[in-house]
Amino acid sequence: MDRPSTGNDQSVEAKPSTNPAAEESAALLALKNSGAEKVRPSSPEFLTLTDPFTNRVSVNETDSPSSPRRWTMAIDLTASGNVEFQGERRPTGADNKLQQILDLAERTKDTPVTLYVQAALPLPETVRADGSVMTNRNDQQVATYRLEDGQIKLVDQGPSQGFQQNLENLLQRASQRAGQGNLGLMIQSHGFAANGLGGDTGEASLDELEQTIRNGLKASGREALDILNFDSCSMGNLNVAQAMQGEARHVVASAEVERSLNDADGQNVRTTLGAILDQPDLSPQDFADRSIALARQGHNDDTGNLNPEASGTETLAHLDLSKYPQMEATLDNLGEKLMTAASQPQNRQALVQIIDGVNPFASEGARISGAFEPSRRDLGLFLNALEQGLKENKITDPDGSLKQALEASRSALKSLVRDFHGENYKGYNEMAGVSVFLPGSDILSLDAHIAANSPLTDMLTSSTPSRKFARFDNRENLAESLNRSLEDMENLGDTKPLAQAVEKMATAKNETEFDQSLRQLQDLLRETQAGPLGRALIEAQRQDMQERRNRLFEQQLNRLPPHWQNFLNTMRS
Repeated sequence: MDRPSTGNDQSVEAKPSTNPAAEESAALLALKNSGAEKVRPSSPEFLTLTDPFTNRVSVNETDSPSSPRRWTMAIDLTASGNVEFQGERRPTGADNKLQQILDLAERTKDTPVTLYVQAALPLPETVRADGSVMTNRNDQQVATYRLEDGQIKLVDQGPSQGFQQNLENLLQRASQRAGQGNLGLMIQSHGFAANGLGGDTGEASLDELEQTIRNGLKASGREALDILNFDSCSMGNLNVAQAMQGEARHVVASAEVERSLNDADGQNVRTTLGAILDQPDLSPQDFADRSIALARQGHNDDTGNLNPEASGTETLAHLDLSKYPQMEATLDNLGEKLMTAASQPQNRQALVQIIDGVNPFASEGARISGAFEPSRRDLGLFLNALEQGLKENKITDPDGSLKQALEASRSALKSLVRDFHGENYKGYNEMAGVSVFLPGSDILSLDAHIAANSPLTDMLTSSTPSRKFARFDNRENLAESLNRSLEDMENLGDTKPLAQAVEKMATAKNETEFDQSLRQLQDLLRETQAGPLGRALIEAQRQDMQERRNRLFEQQLNRLPPHWQNFLNTMRS
């Protein structure tokens, strides 16, 4: 959507900064002295227009760059946060990275590179009478800056129009500014792989992201981004590659969640964007490779070396999306062969064991009790484990077609993942760099999943001897927690024996009695799990859990090849 121009842009020349990590760079001080003001005293030095309620510039830029652009990068900072570091809370995500990018302004002088950075600003805070701080998401403001020819121009600020419209506006500006030069997009956000991404300004599905990029490029006549960098969790995923193959030529993304801890905060935007500021002649392919090389050199790690396992990107891959059709075709063929193999119970059991042996990636956000995890696993590790299963004759392959399909998929995967870095711990360095939905026994066996998430299992976990909770001096709190679980089951069967065992534990006179009653309670819980009440719990939740699992499969499989979908669907019990 175009916005009226008032001709009141604020533009100042950025000065060199000898310490880019300083809290206030020379560029920021220059802006500050020009009349801009802080959003809130407690935030980083974000700068706003003096009249925050008036939008200043049309989405269509009215001026022209001093020379043709070799690179124009749009950076969308959507998700803010904070982390405790050395006894203090420090900003992460958008709050941290906007300042880092503004620090790059002086390096754009006499360089044919333009950086557009759009950031969700910190929410205004209201301090209530009791001292608590209140914010309102409806007050979310978004500011857009242009860094070019050594200057920072605040080209727009106003209320957020939502994740999709904000991104579309940003791409309209950047794509028109790019001319015939290379155009890139970096999205800093929360990432959910097959379920899209989002931040402080809202969320977008993969379908919506696809359409938003297409809309943002339309006015410039471009068909695709030259590079799309996800500074986001979990976006190094086959569903994402399938969705973006028409919208971007090269993708940089992590299959694992990105982390903010100590000094690490996802990708290091200073060095990543600094690569094209130093070498504007880099091709999109080489720029993507350079992003992986920087991760390999430790630029995304904890610079204080406080923790040898403190990387913001434990995995990072460069995907050449021109190779995705080959990957899709070979995976489809592999899925067909696996579906045939899985029709034999022995093969099916072996396949489940192979999948279970490949650790899943983490998922962003807290786990909800009873929920199904997406179970994304590294495709390369799965292919390696499948090959080993064939060598050990755990899976029958009488005509060798399964092995042949496996080798073709591995070759296609190597072509798709042009470069990859995995940290040298937890097996990351052995991965291929792209995830795919591969549910293990915890999802494929519905009864096992229900039993693992039942109130009886919760009671077993809670009553396991522990210094934190299941201890003598905390027996009353423990009993209260166990009784709440019993309330969830009382309409399904006889819970009196369990209630009596809990009461005996709660009234224990000493630690010896407590320990003895706790063991008796756990024995009774295991016996109950295998009895009528345990079976009744499974039946009571079966339909709901089946519907949840169906939704999960639909979400995770809808962009994957049809025979791969059929293979995984037939694996469900």
